[in-house]
Amino acid sequence: YPGSSHFFFDLGNHNLLGFFDFPGHQHPPFTEAIGGVQHLAISVSAEQFAAAKRRFDQAGIEYLGPDRGVEDSLYFRDPNGVGLELYREELGRFLGEPLLG
Repeated sequence: YPGSSHFFFDLGNHNLLGFFDFPGHQHPPFTEAIGGVQHLAISVSAEQFAAAKRRFDQAGIEYLGPDRGVEDSLYFRDPNGVGLELYREELGRFLGEPLLG
């Protein structure tokens, strides 16, 4: 998104916490959910991504994902309503670029 900044913090053990800002973007109103986060992203391999998508389709679980305009992400909600993302990318990379030096 034009003008967006991404901030990643190393939590150790190859885990990162990322914050994104989207200046001027009109986000939909925030809906409070358990955990109070917008979503958590989990890096998965291409094989894990495909398997998860197949299982979601078989179980009839709703998601926003690669067949719906988002290439490398599959967004869904856990049973408590917390937003989760399966991100088809090697851990420690974002859009193909390394996050840690």
